[in-house]
Amino acid sequence: SPGTLNPQEHGECYITIDGHEADLDLGHYERFTDIKTTRWNTFTTGRIYSEVIEKELTLTAIGNGKFCGGGFKSAPLAVLDDGLMDICMIDKVSRLTFIQLISSYKDGTYLEKKSAQKIIKYVQDKHFRMEFEQPQPICIDGEIFNAKTVDFSVIEGAFNFVIPKGSALRFPR
Repeated sequence: SPGTLNPQEHGECYITIDGHEADLDLGHYERFTDIKTTRWNTFTTGRIYSEVIEKELTLTAIGNGKFCGGGFKSAPLAVLDDGLMDICMIDKVSRLTFIQLISSYKDGTYLEKKSAQKIIKYVQDKHFRMEFEQPQPICIDGEIFNAKTVDFSVIEGAFNFVIPKGSALRFPR
């Protein structure tokens, strides 16, 4: 529904053919592929701890750090060196509910609010898989591609970091 996303925080928005407000990336995807998108292009199925979650979501954020774009603290419990991904899924909600939720989502305090716990699922896992009945546009770090299945896994030791001599590597908890 139009008016949900703040253009000053989020950038331009895109309205699908059925009136659903989405990230402009979806509009770019539609324009370049000639595939018409609807609100169902946000339909997500994820498998976490052998639990199948099948529902329409407003937002799914998967990461290793606490923050994502725009300074949103989407994963307040994230620890860089714990070997787990932090996964935050927000159910499809009304515009009013989303507006009431957004400040606690941005500052990472939503896990402390009982009202938010009813519509947000937050888990940590080494593996997360999303499956769709039809290929869906997926945005990963600003890059969009079309997929029926996406797997996210933690690969231990995948990155090597060079730390300057005399520096300390710190992981704030």
